[in-house]
Amino acid sequence: MDFNSQNINLKDKVSLYLDLSERGDYIEAINRIYDYLRISETQEKGEMVIIANLSDIAIEDNENDCSHSEHSSALFDRLFRAVTGQAIKVNESLSRYSVSKI
Repeated sequence: MDFNSQNINLKDKVSLYLDLSERGDYIEAINRIYDYLRISETQEKGEMVIIANLSDIAIEDNENDCSHSEHSSALFDRLFRAVTGQAIKVNESLSRYSVSKI
């Protein structure tokens, strides 16, 4: 699950690629997040849902006092509540990853 096409280069390496907002629109992403999570859960071939790193985006927006800062924080909060509390670092080829607690 991507945001603002950050990981479009991985599209052909995953069984399902969804972008919460290709334009980087936080409100669009907030409105799509739960639907996309439900779609992801129904995929029989999938082993895990990989979500773009939104924490860096939220922090960067807050530091720049961007008008979207509260929306980016809300999106990150919804994702954080929906996930298992684990962060996964994946290499470019998706062949190796490491899991850590958030």
